[in-house]
This record gives sequence, C-alpha cells and structure tokens, in this order.
Amino acid sequence: MLYQLRDSNELRQFVTQALGSLENQDQRGTLRDTLRAFLESGGSQVDASTLLGIHRNTLAYRLRRIGELVCRDVCDPASWLTLHLALSASDLLDVCGDDS
Repeated sequence: MLYQLRDSNELRQFVTQALGSLENQDQRGTLRDTLRAFLESGGSQVDASTLLGIHRNTLAYRLRRIGELVCRDVCDPASWLTLHLALSASDLLDVCGDDS
C-alpha cells in the first residue's frame, strides 16, 4: 500500500507530520534505529536495549529525545502504528529518492 503512494505529496506530508524534526535532527540515524527497535520490540525497553546493545538508561534518554522531536509520547501504544508507518514510509521515500 505504501509503495503505491511513493510519489505522492500526501505520503511526504504524512512522514513530515508524524516524524516532526526527527529526520532533520538525526543525521546518523541513531534515533530512527532506536525508535524502530523499540517499536519492533513491542514497546519493551528491556528487549529494545538488548537488541541495540545499549544500557536501558541510554534507551530511555533516546526515547525522551525522540519524543521531543516528534512531539508525541513514543511510549504511548496509541502512537506506535503511526510512528511505525511513518518510519516505513520514510525508508520507502529514501529508496525511491535514491533511484531517481
């Protein structure tokens, strides 16, 4: 479904709205990787920190920073689908942008 929208302004707007300034502020991709690991771990900070190979306090700090950048509580399960879709859409836009 996202692939069909890859060239649309609506998809770009969705990513921008959902991820806020995360894309601009996270040049190395560390925060995006952290958010993805957290979401893919079902919101488990223990599992996400293990997956990333970082201390739980480091994960908690990164999640707070991500929350500031996306202007939402990333630990709230109600925001997880939006954030996960936005990350996937952003990845798709990056790949499609590299092809052009």
